[in-house]
This record gives sequence, structure tokens and C-alpha cells, in this order.
Amino acid sequence: MRLFQAVKERITTRQAAERYGITVGRNGMCCCPFHNDRHPSMKIDDRFYCFSCGSTGDVIDFTGLLFRIEPVEAARKLAEDFDINYEYQGEPNNQIKDRKDRESSIITPVKKTEDQIFNEKRTKVARVYLDYRSDLNKQKEKYAK
Repeated sequence: MRLFQAVKERITTRQAAERYGITVGRNGMCCCPFHNDRHPSMKIDDRFYCFSCGSTGDVIDFTGLLFRIEPVEAARKLAEDFDINYEYQGEPNNQIKDRKDRESSIITPVKKTEDQIFNEKRTKVARVYLDYRSDLNKQKEKYAK
């Protein structure tokens, strides 16, 4: 099964958003992570659309934008994070003559570099901090009245 197809069939954009720390309401609305959003303006389900900045796409597009990575890397990240097994089946097995050829035709997930791991953790910490700060500001406004 091809990588993109496997990811799109098994993961919704909402599942990916929640996995990566974005709070999605029951109605599928959330604050857009792609611009400075104070009120929910993004609708997320199988696909996503931001009514404010116009960002739109599927789960792979969402992950690519969120982590600032190419679509292939985003698909690999999703497959790895959601434990999806995938294989590239370009040619039928009877046309692959050598075991080495067969092994090279299988796509394997790329290991993350230390920089990628650090950037993911930094992004998550920043999101938690910004959510906490936003909650504090809401409480401040609520009780200042």
C-alpha cells in the first residue's frame, strides 16, 4: 500500500491535530495554529479549513504546515506516530528478480534527527505555554469585571 494512501485512509486531520496538542471542540472548531488566532476559526474533520487565513488541505498538508516539513516527510511522520505499516508496491513481486531489489522497493520510515526531535518538543512546549497564557488572560478578563 502506498504511503500517502495508507495515511489518508487511516488518519483524519482531527486525529492528527489532537495528537499534536491542538484542542478541538465537539463541533470540530479550533484555534488555527498557522496564524495568531484568539478565537476558533478552523474547522477540522477529515480535512481542515481556516475561515480566517484560508489554509486548507488534508491530514498530510496539515502536518506539513504544522511542522514546516515537506509532504513526504509529513506522511512518514504520521505513519510513524500512528504506527501505520506501509509498503511501496511499484512492481509485482514476480518482476523483482533479486532479494536486494525487493528490499529496496519497500519504503522504511526515516529516523528523526536530534534537531527534528528538539524542534518538535520546543513546539509542543510553546503551544502548552501559549495555551496556559491564553487561559490566564481569559481568567483575568473574567474576574476583572
